[in-house]
Amino acid sequence: MTSASAGLGYRRAFLARAWTTRAWAATLERRGYLLVGEWALQRSTRNILTHEYPDDPVRQALALTAAQQAARQLVQWLQQIQKRTKTQP
Repeated sequence: MTSASAGLGYRRAFLARAWTTRAWAATLERRGYLLVGEWALQRSTRNILTHEYPDDPVRQALALTAAQQAARQLVQWLQQIQKRTKTQP
C-alpha cells in the first residue's frame, strides 16, 4: 500500500465516522432528545478542552466555565432520556 492510498483510506474512514456522528445527532434531534446546534457546542467544548493548552488563566477559566455548562446540558439530556424511556407499570 502506498502512502497516498493509505491517506485515502484514512480520509474515507474519517468521513464515514463524521457522517455517522451527524446522522446520529440528526436522528436524536428528530426524536426530540436534543438539538443539533447544542450537540455541536458540546463537541466544540470537548475539542477545546482536549486539544488546546492555553497558558492564559482567563482562557482556562472560560474553558472550565464552558465545561460546567456542557456538563449541565448532558445531565439534562440524560434525565430527558431516562424519563422518556421509563416503562410504565
